[in-house]
Amino acid sequence: MTTIKNTFLFLVVLIISFIAIELFLSLAEINSLSSSTNDPVLGSKLISGRNQIFFNEGFSLGKVNEFGYLGKGYPYEKDTNVFRIALLGDSYVEGCQVFSRDHFGTIIEKTLKEKLNKKIEVLNFGMSGFCLIDCYCYYNNFVKKFNTDLVLFFVTDEDINTLETSNRRPKCSFENDSIKISYDFINNKVYQFREQTKWIRGKSILLGYFLGLKEKINLGLAPKILFDKYYTIFQNFSKDEQINISLSNKVMEPIIKGIILELNKQNIAFVIKNNLSDEYLSFMLQNNSTVFNPISEINNSENKNIEINYWKVTKKYGHWNHSGHQLIGKYLTEGIYNLLMEKHITEPITYKKRL
Repeated sequence: MTTIKNTFLFLVVLIISFIAIELFLSLAEINSLSSSTNDPVLGSKLISGRNQIFFNEGFSLGKVNEFGYLGKGYPYEKDTNVFRIALLGDSYVEGCQVFSRDHFGTIIEKTLKEKLNKKIEVLNFGMSGFCLIDCYCYYNNFVKKFNTDLVLFFVTDEDINTLETSNRRPKCSFENDSIKISYDFINNKVYQFREQTKWIRGKSILLGYFLGLKEKINLGLAPKILFDKYYTIFQNFSKDEQINISLSNKVMEPIIKGIILELNKQNIAFVIKNNLSDEYLSFMLQNNSTVFNPISEINNSENKNIEINYWKVTKKYGHWNHSGHQLIGKYLTEGIYNLLMEKHITEPITYKKRL
């Protein structure tokens, strides 16, 4: 009888403690409920109206708008007197390290409006972990619905060459010299696990921690997370594995180049986020891609000594800080403005001079 009583008391105390910690995390705004959910077409998508709290390099409080992307919400349809720009890329574009008012997209919207004396709308479709393939799929499945006049694809070598694309998202392949988007991800274990646990996902911060940990263990990421940089010391790739990695890169190359050629047919501009190999840069320019390189602009200006990736408070290097967003916003505004002065905004765009 005593054992049953003690067990019951333990469970009551455990539940009360769980609720107390959950309330503390929520009310103190130390963290927020998961802002993403499963989607059989988009893979992972943001939940409309969900709050976001970010503590890492910087700090921000934000909210997913009613249309399912970050920042101020603009509907699918737009007025005829509006010029609409979409931003597509990874966590640098997502920009959760700063408040929306300080994001480079907001800076572009405000300053370009003053320059053109025209209503400008900038929509932030950035998503953590996105590579070029992810951006291409997201653009075709979601962004196109918003009737944009110009879409900026933010790329770097890592975004183009990565083999670590999320297994929760669509993939691309070549079939009969055309790009096909595959949605086979709905059959993988990670997606199925999330489907099985979606009844509780987004309902609890603590359970979110647990489910996220369980997912990483299933993916075999626990050793890397636990041992961080020391993990690579104990890694021993065999020659066969190295050959497979090399072959995978060769398989990806035609898909990437095919995506670039496909995007060139539309009102698309590529923004070099950090570094881009001469091979891909030359390929873009030879095929009339529109390319902006704000980092090169910064490094060749009076602002070259400003550190745009260092966070003084947390003493970390990482994403663009407030100065970085200011400068990226400034140089992209100038690039877009000059582009629109050279070409009518409704025509296909080609721009190379800002490299």
